[in-house]
Amino acid sequence: MSKTRKKRDYTPYINAILTLLLGVLFIVLKESVIKYAMTAFGIVMIVLAILDLADRLVVPAIIKAVIGIMAIVFGWVIASAALYIMAALLIIYGLVQIYELARTHVKANRAGYTILIYAIPVASVAAGLCLLFNLSGTVAWAFILTGVLLIIEGVLSLADAVSH
Repeated sequence: MSKTRKKRDYTPYINAILTLLLGVLFIVLKESVIKYAMTAFGIVMIVLAILDLADRLVVPAIIKAVIGIMAIVFGWVIASAALYIMAALLIIYGLVQIYELARTHVKANRAGYTILIYAIPVASVAAGLCLLFNLSGTVAWAFILTGVLLIIEGVLSLADAVSH
């Protein structure tokens, strides 16, 4: 009678640790984490292009090399543009919601609830304006908050992996 040893899966541990590390990077590097991620992505694409070229796949190699170079050169510009687009969408969404609430004269039974109904669209406009103008380091705080949430997720994932 032979005992079969059950192979242990380390994937949950690795995922949890990588989530923790990503959270720490978001807190420490803040906005720069995007720049580094885009640079790493660009390097990976260039390496893949070289491997494709070694396999005589010229067209995919050229496409990957161009994507890699663009990611390295324009990575931060693309991230900044995405930030402004997100800010504009938040402002537009909030204004449309405020307009719809005012147009339909939405009111709750209590004054406190009416304030809460309007609070979300007003907060959306305020968040959009803060991102648009980077008031008081809003972008840095967004990255710090994301980092904290990633660390919490990593700790919970690690605890779950250890318990199984």
